[in-house]
Amino acid sequence: MLPTKKETRELTKQQEKFLEALFGEANGNPKQAGEIAGYSPSSYPKVVKSLKDEILERAEYSLAFNSAKAVKGLVNA
Repeated sequence: MLPTKKETRELTKQQEKFLEALFGEANGNPKQAGEIAGYSPSSYPKVVKSLKDEILERAEYSLAFNSAKAVKGLVNA
């Protein structure tokens, strides 16, 4: 049996804002991303857990997108 394409779930605006902040202005800091998205300061671990698949998907894309530039920078250093 062939693997099926993973279904994309609907995210709330607050969840989307968290993900955008996590990979944007929060520079990977989940606590700061949670604050930017309007979550309470103590709830960010639960948000990360609930968005684990989406975080990993975006991280994988970011690594793929930036890997050649990173490698060239390391080689040239």
